[in-house]
This record gives sequence, C-alpha cells and structure tokens, in this order.
Amino acid sequence: MLSFFRINDPSRIIILFVLLLLVRLPFYFQGLTLTLPELNHFLVGESLSNGANLYVSLWEDISPLSAWFYMFLYFIFGKSIWIYHVLGFILVFFQSVLFNSITYRNRLYHENTYVPALIYGLLMSLSSEMYSLSPILMSSTFILLAMNNIFRQVEFRIKADEPILNIGVYLGVAALFYLPSAIFGFIALIILAFFSSTIGRRYLLVFYGFALPIFLLITYLYFNDGINTVWNIFSTKVIDSNELENINYQSVLYILAIPLVFFIISFFRVFKRNRFSNYQMRLIQLVIFWLLLSLTLLFWTEKLITSFILFIPSFAIIITHYFLLSKKTFRSELLFMFFFGGIIFLNTSMVFNWFDIEKFIDQKHNLVLSTPYDKYVKDKKIVVLGDNIHIYQNASLATPFLDWQLSSETVKQPDYYRKANAIHNGFINDPPEIIVDLENLMPNLQYRIKFLNNNYTKVAENIYSKKNDQ
Repeated sequence: MLSFFRINDPSRIIILFVLLLLVRLPFYFQGLTLTLPELNHFLVGESLSNGANLYVSLWEDISPLSAWFYMFLYFIFGKSIWIYHVLGFILVFFQSVLFNSITYRNRLYHENTYVPALIYGLLMSLSSEMYSLSPILMSSTFILLAMNNIFRQVEFRIKADEPILNIGVYLGVAALFYLPSAIFGFIALIILAFFSSTIGRRYLLVFYGFALPIFLLITYLYFNDGINTVWNIFSTKVIDSNELENINYQSVLYILAIPLVFFIISFFRVFKRNRFSNYQMRLIQLVIFWLLLSLTLLFWTEKLITSFILFIPSFAIIITHYFLLSKKTFRSELLFMFFFGGIIFLNTSMVFNWFDIEKFIDQKHNLVLSTPYDKYVKDKKIVVLGDNIHIYQNASLATPFLDWQLSSETVKQPDYYRKANAIHNGFINDPPEIIVDLENLMPNLQYRIKFLNNNYTKVAENIYSKKNDQ
C-alpha cells in the first residue's frame, strides 16, 4: 500500500478519499451517538439562530467563528449530527491534500508522493472523538496555511510583505475558531526569529496580521456590550481552569500509543541519517521546535484526544520521513501495515468492544445520557441550574446560562444588585418553560427576584414550571 501512494499520480487522491472513508465506516455503521460537545454546539447554534447575542445573551466559552458557523449549520440543517460528521470528514480530506501540497511545494522530501497525505489522514482518524466538526478541526486548517507561509519564508526568504502578513492573519483567524490556537501566533514569531533572517518591520506585520481579526472581534464586542463577559470567560476558563482534572490519561495513552511510538522511532532515525539537504534539515529542526513550543497547549485544552489534532502536522512530517527514508520496500511496507493496521484495529475494537477494550479506553464518558428529567423537558425551552448538560438533549436553551461554570458565580449570588439584575434580565428576556434546579437555588432566587416568584412554581423535585404552562 505504501508503494502505491509513493507514485506521483493524481488518481491517488481518489483512493485516499475512499481509504479514509473505510477507516471510519465501522463507526458509521454502528450509528452515530450524540456526544456532549456536539450537544453543546447544537445548543449554541440554535440559540444564536433564535436571536441570541454571543457572549451577551449566551454565556459560553466557544470561540466566535465556530459559534457563528454552528449557527449557520443549525439554520440550514437543524440538529443533524450527520452533517457534523460529513463536514468533518470532508475537512480532514481537504487538510490531507493541503498538507501534501505544502510538503511538495516546500520540498520537505526527496520524493513527490502522496504518502504525507496518507499519514496525515490516518493520524486524523485515531479516534471517533476526532471525527466530528469541532472548533479545533476548523482552526487547524488555518494553522496549516500559516505553516506553509512560514516554510516559504525559511526557504525563499520572501521579500514581499503579503505572505508575511498572511501568517499573522491565518493564525488570528485560527484563534477565532479555537482560542488556545492563539499560542501559535507567538510561536510563529519565535520560529521566524530563529529560522529566518526576517527584518524587524516584518515581525510587526505578523503581529498586525494576527491582531487584526482579534481587534475586529473586540470592536464587535464593544458595540454589543460583551467585553465584560469575555473577560469573565477568560478569567474563569483559562486562569482558573480545572478541566484537566477529569482527563482519563489511561485512555489517552492507549489511543495515542501507535503515533507516539512511530514518532519516537522516526525522530531518532531522521537525525541519524545524512540524506537531507541543509534546507530540509532546517525544516525538520523547525518542526521539532514548533512541536515543543506547542506542547504548552496542553495547559489550555479540555480534551487531550481532540487536542492532538493541533500536533498532527508535526507528527505527520516526521513519521513520513521515516517511511520515505527506507530503501527496503518490503520492510517499509511491513512497518506501514503495522501502523495502518494498528489504527484500523484500534478504531474497530473501540466500536465493537473487542477484547473488552472498554476496560482500557473509556469511550462513554463523552456521550449524552438519559436523565430522570427528560419527561419534563422534552420539546420545551428550559434552563438547568447546575452542571448537567445531558438534560438539554431533547430541549432548547432559554436564558444566557448555558455554561454552568461561567453562570454559577452570577446565579448563586442574587444578593448583589449587579448580579441580580443580570439574572432578572436573563430570565425576562428569554423566559424558560421549565427550570431544572439541581442546586436548590430557586427558593433564594424567587425571594430576591420578583419575576421568578410571580411566574414559576415547583411541580416536582428540582422542577419548576411556568405558571401559565401548567
């Protein structure tokens, strides 16, 4: 199979499309199951489609371009889990072809092959958590485009300003799809300082390009009174984040075992061989440096499996070198079949629970589950006062209070005038039909906020219904 993709023939692109689809088929045949991130994206898209203003009348830490894209998808397709997976697959295939083009144009390898696209596509198929259209996946497209321009600057020492400016613009847009990607803006400046002779004025161009889309967002937020909420999101989700405490490191280790082993082997083999030009060796060093700096993302991201998407270009470049360096066709084919077969086996065993693999890899922690409240909230506009997004699976969001980590500090303190006013406005501007009170906050809220006392009554344990809806 490896030899087949080493032939420079455009027909290999079609085979690549089919191959990547086959890798995912066991998961699709099983039937798509809604995950917590997808449910969150549905709620964001629905709320924005119904007129909510991101960060003002919808409190959620999602980056703006992702939120608005989910709004577009909801407006066109509604709550369709299939469209997320179809578009996710198409985007992965596009990125694979783009990645292959980047390696060819920048002469990373001695051969002009489709092996880089194959390796990239397989690494993007490690786990079903990576299949859906996520903010990280959308952001990574622009990171690839920025990486291409950085390679060009290192190789050709481009004198035109536009490619340098585009590095910043691409990374700024990437950050607006997924906020932690902002770290790549600073990484790009460090890379240019170490690996190119870029003049000082062009560092300012990179910074200007990076800051421009973010400045446009800040301007939008300023005129929509969203600056304070964004700062609250930043301080709560980044500075005081505790998301990593819930990571199942055993599952992560098992899923990433194959690419990690091949990356380590490839790393040592690449630096032992002397078959590279000075330029190629500089690019290899650049990629390793890029990867080491980007590991700081592990302190920002919420789920390590999906976060691995941001490291895949670096992994794919080094691992591809490993397969292309071998002159022994049989040996390279055997090693590749182990790499390819391992990924196929891992995917299939996770779908069908072969060898009781669920004991080692937890695939259910991310799924939406039924709750005792489903019969009360079905097809209604609701708000959940507590940390249980599962309850929204058959309901629509009312009020801005989607992200409980962001909302709790306000909802739990109605004794303060500013927070009581925010709670009152949130409920009166978008009143829910059902309030699910998991933390017994309603007695105090009804005492402090007249609107809630006049319009809602308790109908079951933890359930409050709008009076005219009874």
